[in-house]
Amino acid sequence: MFSVPALAEVCDKLVPMWNPSHGPVGQIEHTLNTFLNPFIGVPVAILLLTGLGFRNRFVKSICLAMLLIFTWVIASGYDDRVYEAAMAEGCVTKPVLSTVVMAGICIWLTYRLVKGPRNLMS
Repeated sequence: MFSVPALAEVCDKLVPMWNPSHGPVGQIEHTLNTFLNPFIGVPVAILLLTGLGFRNRFVKSICLAMLLIFTWVIASGYDDRVYEAAMAEGCVTKPVLSTVVMAGICIWLTYRLVKGPRNLMS
């Protein structure tokens, strides 16, 4: 009986714009919430643009390593009691699509790192 207010406060903190009347969050909504979060979306965008913008392989490798760390954080971030309480409430779900999107970004950046810059004229 005492855990119900705590659950409500969890969702208020994790996903402030979520309303219980909208129902449980799906994968697409959760992915949008993840990448629109300024603590995840902005650094990922900066790292991706930096990795694509510079021709130096060392800079691209550093960006790729940091993106892999972000992928690991997103994939393993749901493994605690707070996140489980939020999942029970319905304001978050397991980050399957978010992890797939981040893995795709990392694979694509790895391909660009190995392949090198394209010559648009040939």
